[in-house]
Amino acid sequence: MRPRVLALSVAILGVSLASCGASSSASGGKVNQKYAAFCVIAADLQTQSSGTHGSDPMVMSDPTKMKTAWTTIIDLSDKLLKAAPSAVKSDISVLVDHMNQMNKVFKSYAYNLEEMAAVPAVQTQLAAIQSSKEAGQASTRFSAWMKKNCGA
Repeated sequence: MRPRVLALSVAILGVSLASCGASSSASGGKVNQKYAAFCVIAADLQTQSSGTHGSDPMVMSDPTKMKTAWTTIIDLSDKLLKAAPSAVKSDISVLVDHMNQMNKVFKSYAYNLEEMAAVPAVQTQLAAIQSSKEAGQASTRFSAWMKKNCGA
């Protein structure tokens, strides 16, 4: 049961930022051209974060692949923050901070989810990051902004 809870925590927070980043072609919505470049970065982040960790199901069981996936996700999250319009910059900052907090936990266990699953305190720590009220509110606002401006 522990690995399942840990995997769920990874999936939920890992895509919380990116889930708002669907491209207009995927959602059928219209992109505000003023934010088109930003929307592309958000869509790229979503692609890298889709499912649990991209399209490679082995990521969850391979620490090397997990590290690579999270390095990419964190890099794209930082790129999204740098490109963020002022209207959503503070919300994205909150979400990226929470992604970095989670990544710090993963890094401390060398991205070995099996090892992490054996430590109940890790699950508690990840659950606290994942259930942050601040991040939830930021995600809701960001999602609304993305829907309006990126067609997501």
